[in-house]
Amino acid sequence: TSLFTNTLNPQTLHYRTKNTVTGCFSDVIGTFDLIINDLPPILSIPDLHECDDTSVGTDKDGLHEFDLTQKDAEIYAALGGNPTDYKISYHTTLINSENGVKIDTSIPFENTVPNEQLIFVRIEDNKGCVRYDNSFKVIVDKLPELKTTSITLDQCESDGQIKYNLNSLKSQYSANSANETFEFYLDASFSTSTKILTPENFVVPVGVLTQ
Repeated sequence: TSLFTNTLNPQTLHYRTKNTVTGCFSDVIGTFDLIINDLPPILSIPDLHECDDTSVGTDKDGLHEFDLTQKDAEIYAALGGNPTDYKISYHTTLINSENGVKIDTSIPFENTVPNEQLIFVRIEDNKGCVRYDNSFKVIVDKLPELKTTSITLDQCESDGQIKYNLNSLKSQYSANSANETFEFYLDASFSTSTKILTPENFVVPVGVLTQ
């Protein structure tokens, strides 16, 4: 025998049985339909980002805990929005995805490759068709690195107050200031009430003030 390649989808095939001893064929002819179901689709899944911190190791090691289930709703929506039509699971390698060795999503996933790691998504539909190779990355974003934590400014005043554009200090604080946003506060509580709302026109009280 050889492998059969269908020419239609679906394709009806006919069969009959033969007695291998007598060579006689059965009068009963049977049929069945050969149906080829599509695999689940290839998806474009956005990467999952977290900022580096001390929840795992240091805030400079590129390691973090990720809740992969954050991707569930997004993936189901891309598949048509009905979770009962598909089963999804997450895997650290393509081989694990093919073999069904999945990440336990009941606990946070800690990346084992610093900075970014590829996660494979196995999708199985309710007909038993499986796609193994959808993927996205978990990415640990680096924290801004400050060049200094304190800047002292001396400025003369003549009317009892000093106005200063705090935004002009950005490049002194960080070498990557063009790609960062800054917020300024009156103290280290970083509360809403102490946030400086107009840093480009900040009125500095006369005397010594720490920012």
